[in-house]
Amino acid sequence: MTTSFQPSDYPQDTPTPRGTPPPGPPPGSPPARGNGGPPQYGVDLTAEDSSEQALWELAVKRLKAKQEFRGHAVIYVLVNTFLVALWAITGAGFFWPIFPILGWGIGLGAHAWSTFGPSVATREQIEREMERLRRQG
Repeated sequence: MTTSFQPSDYPQDTPTPRGTPPPGPPPGSPPARGNGGPPQYGVDLTAEDSSEQALWELAVKRLKAKQEFRGHAVIYVLVNTFLVALWAITGAGFFWPIFPILGWGIGLGAHAWSTFGPSVATREQIEREMERLRRQG
């Protein structure tokens, strides 16, 4: 794999209007594969590097998932802090914020599991599933 980092390979630091995608390849696209042009992301992957491309795609996917989870967690904390403050300001009777805290917390926990939980099946799990499928038909 050849690596050549050049300033022209990186997006400029100019802000883009909200809602418009930044310049460059579409999100989730793999790096350029030896197409004769300059390498995207400073990495030139050739056909022999398909495992590197798969690893790149997995890394990008996992980084996006972690970023989305962090955003979800920040919003959860901010909104629920506001709800508890609202509860305290309005007389602090029955603690009603517990319902959105628990309900949304279940969703946040599921999001955490999908982001940080086991993501790849083990060989044993795959073989067990194959055997189950063979028995069914």
